[in-house]
Amino acid sequence: MKLALMLKEQNSLEIHLEGKGGKAGAESLTISQEFDKLLISSIDKIWIRNTMDRLSLKALKIEGKINKKAVFGIILGAVNAGLEA
Repeated sequence: MKLALMLKEQNSLEIHLEGKGGKAGAESLTISQEFDKLLISSIDKIWIRNTMDRLSLKALKIEGKINKKAVFGIILGAVNAGLEA
């Protein structure tokens, strides 16, 4: 199973699981204040809805043009590091 984070527009992020059966558990977020809390709660919802364990996640895929020095990019990097731990 792979968790995909895709920057759709300047202020929109789609989160979904990718596996052998295709996409599952899609969530769409608007990038705004408290984005970090929204991102974490959305990932939790996807895991709960799909009754999966965090250890079954094999990869994280981040797509789109992301400035890694911006706060948004730093948050995504921190989530990536946390999921790999």
